[in-house]
Amino acid sequence: MKFAFRFIVGWLFVAVVSSAPAAFTSLYVFGDGVCTTTNGPGGSDYYGDRYSNGRVWIEVLAQRQGLTYESNKNWSFFGHFSPNLVENVTAFTPTNASTALFVVWVCNADFVENLTKPEFAPYASNNLAIWTDAINLTLSNHVVAVQTLYAKGARTLIVPNAVDITKAPFYNLDLASEAFIRQRVIDFNLAFTNRMNLLRTSLTNLTIIIPDMFALLEDITTHPATFGLTNVTSYAIFDFATPVFTGPATNYLFWDYLHPGAKVHEVLADSVQHQLSPARVNELVSLGSNVQLTVANMPLGLNGFVDASTNLLTWTQVQNFSSTNLTQNLTAPASGPLRFYRLRFPFAWSWP
Repeated sequence: MKFAFRFIVGWLFVAVVSSAPAAFTSLYVFGDGVCTTTNGPGGSDYYGDRYSNGRVWIEVLAQRQGLTYESNKNWSFFGHFSPNLVENVTAFTPTNASTALFVVWVCNADFVENLTKPEFAPYASNNLAIWTDAINLTLSNHVVAVQTLYAKGARTLIVPNAVDITKAPFYNLDLASEAFIRQRVIDFNLAFTNRMNLLRTSLTNLTIIIPDMFALLEDITTHPATFGLTNVTSYAIFDFATPVFTGPATNYLFWDYLHPGAKVHEVLADSVQHQLSPARVNELVSLGSNVQLTVANMPLGLNGFVDASTNLLTWTQVQNFSSTNLTQNLTAPASGPLRFYRLRFPFAWSWP
């Protein structure tokens, strides 16, 4: 099962488990159109001011973290390129930055902008020097942005890498051009990860999470049915004259020519949640014929199951639960001298 589609946490009945990290106090976001909740085109084809038919991924992530989503702390907008990012984080005055969670994701926007400039056409190998200069500028801007946020107190950042934007319906380039651009994204991601790792080691107590959105999009387009999707090439508001937010159009990867639908946004959020705050067991207590599992980092709103096994090969569902608290006690039957348990969180999108 794909990591974004179902999360599983397993442990021995007698396992020694670790404590969970402290909860975050707020969420700040610096992103592009994929992250905005206030800058969308509006109208009947979109859910509020989002480029989507429902909630975007940072709203879902806030829910999973037990945070109240505050749109005034989301500095995302369509056309938020990395030079704008540097300006915005410089002008930014955070509250309780050390205990807040920060998201920075504008690298895709830089690639989109580059593809609109005539000097980058026809995207062939003879423009490698131009692309290299552009990538280096994006990298430098991200380093400055992270350093600036760190100086203002930020200690936990989510900085996803870039996706292969040629998969978006907006782009219909020849195969050679698409392969060239895809390689530039790969080159960028490698350098981006290296730069973030250097910051991680040079800046004291800085946690940087780098979700691999490039690999996730590859997985979604290669195995769409795994994620409950039926179309990964066209876009919903083009194929449906009046797309219903909860109808067949929800099974499209892309809601419009460039942005994913709400179902995919939840996949993004749950993938980041699992990397940032994986569910874990703080305590196991024997209660006679039952066992009580104290679970921390519950992904709020994503319900799950407790499975049991005696051999780690055959698993049986023994309990279902609603994820209502970040730390939660679950009770499951216990029998025999040895038993194994795991948590399972199947992907289940519901509007919005």
